[in-house]
Amino acid sequence: MKKLLLTVTFLLAASSLGWAGACGTDSLANYEAAGFSCSVGSLLFSGFSYNSSAVGAATAPTAAQVTVAPFYLGGEFGLEFTAGWVSGLGGSDNAVINLTVSCPGCTIIDAALIMGGGAIGTGTAAVTETGPNLATSAPGNLSAHTNLFATSLTPTVTINTTGGNGNGHISGVFVLYSVPEPASLALLGTALIGAGLVLRRRLTQ
Repeated sequence: MKKLLLTVTFLLAASSLGWAGACGTDSLANYEAAGFSCSVGSLLFSGFSYNSSAVGAATAPTAAQVTVAPFYLGGEFGLEFTAGWVSGLGGSDNAVINLTVSCPGCTIIDAALIMGGGAIGTGTAAVTETGPNLATSAPGNLSAHTNLFATSLTPTVTINTTGGNGNGHISGVFVLYSVPEPASLALLGTALIGAGLVLRRRLTQ
């Protein structure tokens, strides 16, 4: 009976991706809707929230002005957030995106953060992704965090630009996550079965 319950629980978790539906291109405001969730590859995304503020000569897009789309890069899957976070002379803006990413029936092994943007003069443009067991930053173009081995993450993505005596701008933020390839999972499963057989043989001797 216990084995049956465990099997049912696993199948329900694995099938939850199908119930959520694939992530589509839409506004972040719609992604923020209560109870919203969607999938990209093996990953399930949910729990979105967003806030932004600007000071002086700066633009901080609203959730309705931020576009979200699924994104793939090599063996990594995630989301692309596009908008115009821009700061001019002496201005600054700050935006925060919160979300939950989980992998029902599997494990997230690493995270990558990509920023599309730059700065002129003493302006700045930077993105960070923080959370339990997670810390990535993209002052340039790419930052990666490996060896996560988590079934769920609750990252906070902070987007910031300052103008200084020039300007800073960010047009795209990409959050990406990796899970083991099926071949790797099969190899791991084979290794575990082999280890179990060896242990059983030793116990029965």
